[in-house]
Parts: sequence; structure tokens; C-alpha cells
Amino acid sequence: MEAVALGTLADVEATLAQKPAMEEVDWWDRTAWLLAIVTGDIRKAQLLAGSGANQQARGRCGQPPLFHAITSGRVEMLRWVLENGAAINQTDDFGHSPLMNAVESNCIECVKGLLEAGADVHVDSNGTAINRAESRDIILELLEAGAAPAHMTSEGTRAVLGLPPADDGLLSEVTLKQFEQAQTRRFGNANPQRMDFPFWHAMIRSGATGWGPRTKFGRTGLEYGKPVWCANRFGQTLTLLPDGQSVQIGGEHEDHYDPDFCIYNDVFVHKPDGSLAILGYPRSVFPPTDFHTATLMGESIIIIGCLGYGEDRHYGHTPVYRLHLHTWRIEAVASSGPSPGWIYKHRAQAISEHEIRIWGGTVVTSDGRSDSHGENPQSFIFDQREGRWRKG
Repeated sequence: MEAVALGTLADVEATLAQKPAMEEVDWWDRTAWLLAIVTGDIRKAQLLAGSGANQQARGRCGQPPLFHAITSGRVEMLRWVLENGAAINQTDDFGHSPLMNAVESNCIECVKGLLEAGADVHVDSNGTAINRAESRDIILELLEAGAAPAHMTSEGTRAVLGLPPADDGLLSEVTLKQFEQAQTRRFGNANPQRMDFPFWHAMIRSGATGWGPRTKFGRTGLEYGKPVWCANRFGQTLTLLPDGQSVQIGGEHEDHYDPDFCIYNDVFVHKPDGSLAILGYPRSVFPPTDFHTATLMGESIIIIGCLGYGEDRHYGHTPVYRLHLHTWRIEAVASSGPSPGWIYKHRAQAISEHEIRIWGGTVVTSDGRSDSHGENPQSFIFDQREGRWRKG
């Protein structure tokens, strides 16, 4: 171990000539083979492998060899171990994959190497790899590889948008008058209507929850029955456009029992220069929408599915809307054929210039007395040009 960690290649050769116990471990359960990976010295690793070292040895917490290359930032060693047959999705004792380890280590080159070698972005152990990512570059690599955008954390989303980490202190310049002007949700009167309230802009840039302004302006009592407008949301989609703009749609804040629970129907347009437009819509045009998908299709974004408020659900029907990127108008898309039904938390992917595949997620049904939420067992394809569904 000392020769591998601190010595030369000749030192390792001399020690091997003495027939040492190859599989002894140090305090971190690492063998000499694993230490060679940590050092990044491929010649030492080759020498040990040729001398019979166990190349499947695991360290503390069952970490396989790839983990040791990643956590020490040895990108060339990582590639070498992969080329020599290491199992790319082999997990440790906690179910964490090498890709998760690379993301948590914030090693973009390791992430790229693993993805190029076919690492599975969908391995899930209390969250997938993208759920652990807070680096814009790493998130974009994962998204390109097919990771689910809905699994991004709020901090990961802020990183992609170029926003600073969430900080209630960024609300310091908001005045009471600005808060009272737009303290709670309101629907647009036009399709679309600019909703450029200073308080809303500050909430987006700060990432504050509804509790932040409640505390600042003394609205902490439950007797204050209006939900505070908030941009820190679940089930809000993010779509990256080729021209550098980023579009966020809808989403909800908090759970139904919280005084700040609210499902929104607005759209945020983040410009490449850092400016921001907030667009509102009449409820009759675009109802409150969350846990939907938003798929870029040419000059529009196709919004499919949602959980929404119970009173807005049309069981057996799948809501589809089109957001026009030149005018920012939203329109309902009529559809026919066998659809998924009232679906949410699903995945969507464009499979042609006019078709979108839907899979996974949860479907809501009702017997007239109560709702049931069941797993969606199959895939569906929507032709947005013809407005027609078919089973995939």
C-alpha cells in the first residue's frame, strides 16, 4: 500500500516480488488496487492487475472501483477502468451509482465520461443523478442524456437559469406598497398580459417561499387567508429554447393544507441578458396547471397533462395546450383518440417533428364520489398537428 500510494513504479515491482498479501485493506477498506486508482497512476494499476489483484474489490460502504477514480478526480483513470470492463451502473451499499457520485463530486469531466460510456441517468436511490446536481453545466449534460427535468431541485433550476442561490435577503428592497399591490395570485385579463410587479420579480430572483414576505410584512397569522404569491414551486416545467431563452410554466407552491398553497397558470420568460417577463392568462384560457410536461415543438411549446384543482379535472380527458413562442399566446388543443386520461407527473419526448410520446406518471379517475390515483402502465403518442392520440 505504501509503495502504491507514495512510491515509484519500481518500488511497487520490488514489493510485489516479495509476494505480499494483495487483498489486505486499510482503514477505509481499500486494497492496494483501489489505492492505485485513487493515485490515478495507470501503470501501477496495470501492474497490480497483471499480478492478480482483485479488480472487483470494494472500499468503505461497498464503493466499487469507479467511485475511487471519481472522488479523487482521476478522469483518465476512470476511462481506463471503464475500458477494462468495470460495471458502469454498479452501485454502492446505499444504491448510489457512479454517475450520482460524479454529480455529487461536481466533476463535469467524470460525468461526461460516464455518460459517453452509457451510464443510466434514471438510476434512482432517493432521487436520480439530476436530483443531486446544482451545476448548470452538469445539469445540461444530464438533460441531453435524457434525465427527467422534473427531477431537478429548485437550486438546480436556479443554476440553469443563472439565478443566485435562494436568499430571502433579496427581498430587502421590496416595499410594503409593492407587496400589497400584488401580494397574492391574480389571473391575466388578456392572452397574454404582462404582470411586471416588482414584488413578483423579487420573489423570482430571491427564490423565497411564501413565508419570507409573510414574516417581512407581518402577515404570519393564519387569519391572513390569501396565499402569498410565490415562485418557489413544485411541478413547474422548464424549457430551454435554441435562442437562449428559458421558459417556466405554472406549478404549485406548498401542499393543499398550507395557507400559501396555490396552483399557478403563469409563464416566466428568462432572457439571455438576464431580464425577465412574467405573463398571466385568463383562467378560462389556461387553467392552473402543475406536474404537466412542456415539449418544444418547432415554434411552440406543447403543454400536456396536469394535476390541477379538483374542480378543473375532466376525467378521461388529457388536457393539451399550445404556447406560441412568437406571441406567447396559449390556446387549447382539441384532441381525439385513445388518450392517457387525466395524467400528471409523466414524461414526454418529441419523437418526430409533430409527434410526442407520453409515458409513466399517474392517472386520476373518479367514481363520482372520490378520486383514485393509479400508475399509468403504457405509453401514448400525440400527433400535435392532427390533434390525435394513439397508443404507443
